Amino acid sequence: MNIHVLTRKEEIEEAQLVRGSKIAVAVDVLLATTTIAACLEKGAVQVIPAATREEALEHAASLPADSYILAGEEQARPIEGFVYPGPVHLAAGAQKTVILVTTNGTAALRKLQSAEEVYAGSLVNARALAFVLAAKPEEATLLITAAGNAGEISLEDMYGAGCLIDAVLKEKTCTLTDAARTALSVYQNEPNARHVLESSRVGKKLLAYNMEEDLEYASTVNSSTAVCRYINTGISN
Repeated sequence: MNIHVLTRKEEIEEAQLVRGSKIAVAVDVLLATTTIAACLEKGAVQVIPAATREEALEHAASLPADSYILAGEEQARPIEGFVYPGPVHLAAGAQKTVILVTTNGTAALRKLQSAEEVYAGSLVNARALAFVLAAKPEEATLLITAAGNAGEISLEDMYGAGCLIDAVLKEKTCTLTDAARTALSVYQNEPNARHVLESSRVGKKLLAYNMEEDLEYASTVNSSTAVCRYINTGISN
């Protein structure tokens, strides 16, 4: 299996996703894909990623009242009428469908939709997801997108991509592109995930917003068994 890493969601070329067998994974460690794993682990029916606030509201209008939770942020700011998408607080009450919109993570997931299969990956579910990915056909290309932040590379997302690659390599031999090797090196050179996350630009913002509990959860490598596959409009376990 070939493994390649896109360092920002802006690098996704949707026309390329339908060429050959592409298995795509979006990684947004702080916080979207971590939150998705947390919600599914705690019993959410599904998580519906939305690209915009308006799209999230359209999904909500199609569902029965009291069957969903609207959660999201725009440029890290709360959206009026939406629950802020921190994994610890949101997952605690997520026994419903969660409609999620975020600046980077859900945008990346939506852009990857035309791939053969699409998953949400993070530090917390790396091992569980890697076990599934390693069973894919040898001719498939594993395309991991580190979502990034506002068009820039994010340390925590490259670290998360490297963590997933490391977990896949424990299951099978793969061929890595230079970008994939770079992500793997980022992960293997720093064993302390919490230190990486709190030193990142987004991590510092979360600590300033008193979201230390969410950052701590996001740094717990392999704590979740949620596989998080995106089919049609929703992500389920």
